Amino acid sequence: MEVLFVTHKYPPSIGGMERQSFHLVEGMRDLAEVHLIKPEPGQSLIWWYISLIWKVNLYLSQNPNISVIHANDGLIGILCSFIRNKKKYKLSCTIHGLDITFPNVIYQKYLVPRLKKYHRIIAVSTSTEKECLMRGLWHSQVKTILNGVEENITDIPVDKEWLSYLFEELNIDTDKRIIVSSGRAVKRKGFSWFVKNVLRKLPKDVIYIVIGPMNEDQSLIYRLINKLPQSWSHQINLMLGFPSDTQSLMQLKMDEEYKGRFFHLGRLSFPMMMSCISIADIVVMPNITIEGDYEGFGLVSLEANLRNKIVLASDIEGIKDAIVSGKNGMKIKSGDSEVWVDTINYLLSGQIDLQVQGKRAKDFVLNNFSWDQMVISYFEEFSYLYDLRLAEQSSHLKSIVPEWA
Repeated sequence: MEVLFVTHKYPPSIGGMERQSFHLVEGMRDLAEVHLIKPEPGQSLIWWYISLIWKVNLYLSQNPNISVIHANDGLIGILCSFIRNKKKYKLSCTIHGLDITFPNVIYQKYLVPRLKKYHRIIAVSTSTEKECLMRGLWHSQVKTILNGVEENITDIPVDKEWLSYLFEELNIDTDKRIIVSSGRAVKRKGFSWFVKNVLRKLPKDVIYIVIGPMNEDQSLIYRLINKLPQSWSHQINLMLGFPSDTQSLMQLKMDEEYKGRFFHLGRLSFPMMMSCISIADIVVMPNITIEGDYEGFGLVSLEANLRNKIVLASDIEGIKDAIVSGKNGMKIKSGDSEVWVDTINYLLSGQIDLQVQGKRAKDFVLNNFSWDQMVISYFEEFSYLYDLRLAEQSSHLKSIVPEWA
């Protein structure tokens, strides 16, 4: 079986979708013959999108034994629905979240329905599956396969020298209680909401560290986009993945009320991010609901678990599948600041052993989430599609080849 993967999310770019795409493609190489179309480092994404259909058609003509085509997100899936001779192949597509909920009338009315041409739609969470079904995709077409997490995250050493330098630079006392979040500074992550509604009500010895790209330089294109009407700028920011919470977070960093209590470290290397998470008392995912935006799964929560941390997370969207309350964290009502404050105060009070609970969280994730499990589940779906294609070809041959007496 030969499978063609088409994705615009792939290392060296950094992010949860990039890691999912990488492990799916590389893991599948042990089970099938894999082909891959992706942007090259430094290549213009706009030009890559414009030329994608031509590129896929050319690649298919040069590799006639490909039987399954997998688009690794909904936008790529929509584009690949325009390839020539679709009936020759079985089509599969992963849906992550925003690629199905993007709040644009044209996108929802005319583009999302093109996903009905796919033989299999794979959602990364049960919540994402429901979003697919709400938009008219078939029950028989959609299936949930949860993401995994790298087991070797447990082996990444803590860079104590760098942490010591960081704390000295930021003038952070070593006796502080530390809460950490990680992710792009988009509004749905709830970082600025957490500072304004939760951190300010916590004891003064609690500090909050956020890791992830924030676009502090406020590039010209970002400023121009945000001068457009709000509905337009919101959609463009979602489409391009701009850190829409940047302005609020920058203001909070300068606010005297949060001086010495809130720190945004920007983009860090993965080992440095893991070092920061390792010294946290609690890791939080305080997501809030933003119209049209969507958290498809919440991979960072599992990564934190593998560093022996429990995770407090909003009980919304795809996060529901990543966090199992009492096993690897707690799910809290999104936007309910009083419950967030009470829960954090309880956990920091010493009434439960966070280290013991963190170790249990790590064991739970190691036993229930892995890239190997994810790859095998995808392989089973690809095998079904491959067998279906063979059966259709056999039926077609029988219809055109005469029976000889």
